[in-house]
Amino acid sequence: LTRAVAQLSPEQREAVDLSDVEGYTGDEVAALLGVPLGTVKSRLWRARRLLRQSLSSTAAELGYGWAAAS
Repeated sequence: LTRAVAQLSPEQREAVDLSDVEGYTGDEVAALLGVPLGTVKSRLWRARRLLRQSLSSTAAELGYGWAAAS
């Protein structure tokens, strides 16, 4: 997980941390970062997609779950 998160841009990491770790709403994250809500949504969507791809690849390499069958 640490490696996957490290691959994100600083902006994406910050959005994921505030939203998914700290539990702030999208509006709160936008206010904290001083960016529009649409920017927060975009950063979160891209960051989550990258995390999902990275973690799925790692799971497949380790032989875990549905990813291993692919």
